[in-house]
Amino acid sequence: MNGKRVTIRQIAETSGYSKSTVAMALRGDHRVAEKTKDEIEAVARKLGYRVNPVVSHLMAELSQQKQQDYRATLAMVNIDSDPTILDRCGAAQTWATHAERRAWELGYRVDRFWAHEPDRSIEELAKILKARAIHGVLIMNSSGMRHLPKSVHPFCEMFSCLVVGNRIVDPPLNFVCNDQYNTALETVKRIAERGLRRPGLVLWRGLDQYVELRFSGGFQKGCELAYSGKKHIPVLAIAADERDKWQAWVVRHKPDAIICINEWPQQWLTESGLKCACFTLDCNQTIHPIPGMDQNNPVIGAVAAEQLIGQIHRHEQGIPAVTRCVLIESTWRE
Repeated sequence: MNGKRVTIRQIAETSGYSKSTVAMALRGDHRVAEKTKDEIEAVARKLGYRVNPVVSHLMAELSQQKQQDYRATLAMVNIDSDPTILDRCGAAQTWATHAERRAWELGYRVDRFWAHEPDRSIEELAKILKARAIHGVLIMNSSGMRHLPKSVHPFCEMFSCLVVGNRIVDPPLNFVCNDQYNTALETVKRIAERGLRRPGLVLWRGLDQYVELRFSGGFQKGCELAYSGKKHIPVLAIAADERDKWQAWVVRHKPDAIICINEWPQQWLTESGLKCACFTLDCNQTIHPIPGMDQNNPVIGAVAAEQLIGQIHRHEQGIPAVTRCVLIESTWRE
């Protein structure tokens, strides 16, 4: 063997069984026939498969469907100016729903709060959380806010806090988000594999700043790797009412593929009749399904709940000395 860890996928491809059957067989699941288990185990031994005990333990924990006994309550604080953002269809709603679901499976209830509630200060919110014996707070950063007001910093010191969606740098808090850099880089790679040579990236104004240029950085590096350093088409950042700028950009640079994250570039392309492929950086937010990256927003929410509960168990309260982040990879969807 070449020293690399043998994967479930490799065993499945060699044995002819599905990945789920292979995984069940290797953990001794009674639903898999003994003959099938023997065949899969023989292939696994031949390939040099070794069980990763850490991953095995984690997957066993995650697969528990029965809700544990109630332990405590977590707070979910929406810092967006829109109090309904967690209830409307989109990434933020998915993060919130799956964070609540995973917390419930682990024995925790989640109470929601809006940070901008009229006639309630941040100090009063802290008192409410203390009165409810809440020790952990999920900060839902759907708007891309990078700096919290100084008045909020003492609030963060009082609880175990974790940011969901986009990193907050002031104060520096632990966070869980999509790996936006790799999302864009992998999109360019997939486009190049289709034989397309001039991809262009269209983002709504402000988004790339929210994610600290990770979308444009991944796009540029992807073009550099896929097209041997040839100059890439400049990234276009526009608003929904700037179709003229988009049209001028298309005419000038002549992309044969457009990468977007909102639905309107796709709509403009359809209405214009231009022969150009279209791909998305977030399958969950497009009205009409097109190929692209699924940012796995349900996983972001679930992992956020797990990370916060871990912080509580480790008594990690306040602003951490070293910020930890968990990046969730995207999955390509046709």
